[in-house]
Amino acid sequence: MNTVDELYSAFAANESFLRNGEERIADRQIQLFVSGPHFSDEVHMPRSLQNPYTQVVEIFNADWSKPAELRSSVLPNLNAMCDHWGLVQSSHRKAVDVFEAALERGSPYCLYLRSFSSVFDTDVGGRVGRAVAYINREGLDRNFAEAIAGLDAEVEHVTCMHTDDMAFLEGKWIIPGLRVHDHTWKDILSDAISGAKLIVFYLAADSTGTDFELDEIMRFGLEARTLIVSEKADDLTARFPGFAGILPLDEMVEKRKEITEATRLSERGAELLQKLATDAYRPPEVPRRLTSLEFEMVDPRMTVDVPDELDIDECFFVTNSNIAAFSWWVVGFPQIMRLWNSIARTLFHERKPPERRTVEELWRYNIMASVGAAAMGFVSSLSAIIAVRAVTAAIVVVQEAELREQRKSDLLRVFDIAERFRQLSYSKLYEAQIENLRGAIEDDSFS
Repeated sequence: MNTVDELYSAFAANESFLRNGEERIADRQIQLFVSGPHFSDEVHMPRSLQNPYTQVVEIFNADWSKPAELRSSVLPNLNAMCDHWGLVQSSHRKAVDVFEAALERGSPYCLYLRSFSSVFDTDVGGRVGRAVAYINREGLDRNFAEAIAGLDAEVEHVTCMHTDDMAFLEGKWIIPGLRVHDHTWKDILSDAISGAKLIVFYLAADSTGTDFELDEIMRFGLEARTLIVSEKADDLTARFPGFAGILPLDEMVEKRKEITEATRLSERGAELLQKLATDAYRPPEVPRRLTSLEFEMVDPRMTVDVPDELDIDECFFVTNSNIAAFSWWVVGFPQIMRLWNSIARTLFHERKPPERRTVEELWRYNIMASVGAAAMGFVSSLSAIIAVRAVTAAIVVVQEAELREQRKSDLLRVFDIAERFRQLSYSKLYEAQIENLRGAIEDDSFS
């Protein structure tokens, strides 16, 4: 499939199943923003999943039926992908909680803004992968955020998330961050700025994003609530009159004696923030929509403005960056369910093994569906696809008893991960299906 017409036909043929099986498109309009009638069949893995612990293609291209490959490659990488997904989601949900507390109880928050160029030092990408390098210095975003979060005042902290945050590699987050996207971030950040008690802006390289945020701070008249920190502070003083302070980095945080030490606010930096956090200023009410922002791991990377007549909360966008992944899921997901039902009838009703070509076809479509679902951020259907993939692997006979038992144990661990993915969804679909498939392995149905 490589044309929009073919994709439309495939989706229309299985629309009810696909909408019922994936919460992210359930009631949304499908909006295509693509450059032409033809598209490449190369799936682009989104940046939010290009994490050192997230080897998506490697996971699903592996042979899950082989005990050694399942244990050495599939399980650790699949578990790491689930950990990363869950960590990003927990950061987003905590950020939403901060805004809810501000709206419902008047709890103040400090909004941390920064140039995304501070998040990492080197980003090298290519066709075979991507590498990100960090220099563990005071100016690294993860370390600066640690200092801000250490402010001794009754104030929450919140930021706009970057999925390359070094803290994620440590299995945690320092400051909870909203997961925002290309076509939504401006309105969301504007709302967050308007309701902040104080703002810390760690400014490195200028960008259209930092320019917008600074303009919004000035539009709301919040200069006196905002502290700018920069390694080139002298260049900024004349540009930003009226701000609460413009501090060099080395005056905002202390120099660490050891590389493993936590980064801490300097006495002057703590004093400035403490004053802003505890004065009599009461920010305007936080816009309510900040308390109901749903989490979506993957950005569709909108490169054009969304027409005013479209409600972005009611739409799902298919773009040049995700159309191949969407087509793989549209074709693969219904096919694996159809093929598995056929194999199950053969196994459990006719009491005979399935044809080899049917199992190979199921295997092929499962790779397609799982890579497509992961690349789209379709966590709900991904949980079911992983379960089908695991039970498909169990069909392949392993002769050696010890290896057979090892694989059984490991496939049940895969089901644990499938359940964790299911729990990351809002709708919590597929509980019965996953448990039924798990039961087939627990009962040694394929021995």
